[in-house]
Amino acid sequence: MAGNGWTVRTGRHGERDDWALSTGRTGGGWSEIPDLTPMQTREEIADLVRSVYGTERPRVVPNYTG
Repeated sequence: MAGNGWTVRTGRHGERDDWALSTGRTGGGWSEIPDLTPMQTREEIADLVRSVYGTERPRVVPNYTG
């Protein structure tokens, strides 16, 4: 059975890898974005990003959603 998964980067250069592995947590560094735990789809995340950042910067929504 296939499942869903999220890829979360631990810094542009992996600078938070040790912290993430030792604490079992991760942090993306976007303090404006609330907890993503309830999100089930990419579209839900895109809607959330759009609601936080608006549409002034057109590449933000697809880039941050990815």
